[in-house]
Amino acid sequence: MIDHDHYPAGYTQSWLAKVSSIAVVGASSNPARPSYGVMAYLLDKGYFVTPVNPGQAGGDILGQLVAESLDELAGPVLRLRDCDTQV
Repeated sequence: MIDHDHYPAGYTQSWLAKVSSIAVVGASSNPARPSYGVMAYLLDKGYFVTPVNPGQAGGDILGQLVAESLDELAGPVLRLRDCDTQV
C-alpha cells in the first residue's frame, strides 16, 4: 500500500511517464490557487490537460476548455483532484 503523504522516490515520475492526458478536477482560473499552477506546469511539460469544474464549464482555464464533469471526457485520463485542498 502507498503512503500518500510520502511517496517513494521516482513514484510520481513513473506514472507521469505513462500518461499524456490529465484531468484536473476542481481546476481554478485563479492564478493564486495551486490547481492553476499544477495545470500551467503540466501544460508547459507537454501534457494534454482538461480542467474539470462545473462552476466554470464551457469557459477556459489557461486556454483549455473546462468540462463540467469527468463523464464528458473520452478515453483514459489520469485524474488529479484536491490540488487546492490545504492540509
